[in-house]
Amino acid sequence: MAITFISSGAIVDGLNTNITPVVGGAYSIGDALIYSTGEQFGSGSQTAPAGWTQLSPNSTVTAVTIWGRIATTTSETIPSVNWGAANRGWAHLTVFRGVDSAFTSTMTGTAERGSNTTADIVNSAGAHTPTQDGSLAFWAGGRNKTVTTDGTVYTPPANWTIAVQNARNGTSYSAAIAYWIQATASSVPANAALTGSLTEGTAQAMRSTMIFLAPAASSGGGGGGTGTVSFPPPKRKTYIIYDQYYPR
Repeated sequence: MAITFISSGAIVDGLNTNITPVVGGAYSIGDALIYSTGEQFGSGSQTAPAGWTQLSPNSTVTAVTIWGRIATTTSETIPSVNWGAANRGWAHLTVFRGVDSAFTSTMTGTAERGSNTTADIVNSAGAHTPTQDGSLAFWAGGRNKTVTTDGTVYTPPANWTIAVQNARNGTSYSAAIAYWIQATASSVPANAALTGSLTEGTAQAMRSTMIFLAPAASSGGGGGGTGTVSFPPPKRKTYIIYDQYYPR
């Protein structure tokens, strides 16, 4: 089953408060809810809420994390997250259809990045190729910035689509979510970047993480055999006809 993009809400943020992602539109039972969250700066961490699956490795980068849940209703309860008083947190929900319900990863190794950049949200220092055609490549990242770069617009690398981005006015951070549904397994080059439109005078802290998820297996729909359809023979009926002459 091919993966398709369904919806993306706005990025929600807050300082020392519970923040809840916005649901971008209607979704169906069986759709994959992808919850991305992070903090403006630092190395804080979050634990996946009950009923949600940790999707990002968070082995070296913990300030950006991705969780997943397969919808069992059309109005799932979306949990809140609080990154504390030190740094502003952000959260976002993206919905896809056709993702493997076990959230099987098709990534070899991990793709995380923590560094300083003057404009961009940069991905892994190594190239990554999924192990299966039809996989979903999903990228979440954030970057600290100065107030002079309010209004930054990010341009994605070839083949990627930005689901949402945020350059919050008056607060020194920005975040972006991007995806690539690969018909054929393709390499994501090392140091791929969501390129910011405005450059800092001094490099700012940046955190990103990327995952690959397998497509759901195609179902047979109740058979799909190629043999000749066989019907039971009709029941036979026996008729007895009497041909007799009765004199009046």
